Amino acid sequence: MPTKYEIRIPESVLVGPAHGTQEETNPESADLFRFSVIRVTFAQLLLTAVLATLVSLHTSDDEVAFSCALAASVNFVAALHYYFIMNARERTCQSPTQDKVVHSLRYSDWFVTLPIMTIDVMRLASCATNGTEFYINSYWTAALMALVVLLGANSKLGQFNTRFSEVLFAVSSCCFFVVAYNITLPVAESFPISDSKRSADATASLLFTSVWVAYPAYEIVSRSGVVIPYVDDFAFAVLDAVSKVGLALYVSWRSTWM
Repeated sequence: MPTKYEIRIPESVLVGPAHGTQEETNPESADLFRFSVIRVTFAQLLLTAVLATLVSLHTSDDEVAFSCALAASVNFVAALHYYFIMNARERTCQSPTQDKVVHSLRYSDWFVTLPIMTIDVMRLASCATNGTEFYINSYWTAALMALVVLLGANSKLGQFNTRFSEVLFAVSSCCFFVVAYNITLPVAESFPISDSKRSADATASLLFTSVWVAYPAYEIVSRSGVVIPYVDDFAFAVLDAVSKVGLALYVSWRSTWM
């Protein structure tokens, strides 16, 4: 009579991609923290987009109305992308494929929002310098910023060898330097500014441009391999909150004294 064997499959074998991982059903504290950061940033972007829209509709100053409309459009687009990022992260806590989806969404966001923000910040810089002309006008500078993001996206996500990816990133960084230099030089040369309103615009334009510098700076650190995977979402959420939410709040507040 054949012997009856009982086969036991270890639980560790069953817990895998085919059966669902422990991370997917019970996210660890790091995942919960990351989800919370993304949700909070999404809420901030959406609320400030609504605020800037309301200010744009109710102000009698055309300059303020246009500036608030630009900020509102930036934050509505960013909030939409954060909604997709939030859904992507909730489906899978962390995987190379999902990380690439999130990175694609980020670059899609920046490709639309950074050029618009460039125009808005340059309008602030123009007010701060009493209409001083820039070396490159705002629309060409915005186009250059779009090129910065496009090159950066291809460097990060493109199917290129490492050397060519580094070349793309270097060219992207050089283009970004031109954008930052074009905005900040006329403002820096205008100091000291006696008028408090112009001084506030000058400080704001320098602050927001300086925050943008942190994006490529963080990417350089990230490429070195010393960044913890979970830090990406937190770092970009903070930068987006300071730059996008901060700009919307500033131009909305600016309507009170324009």
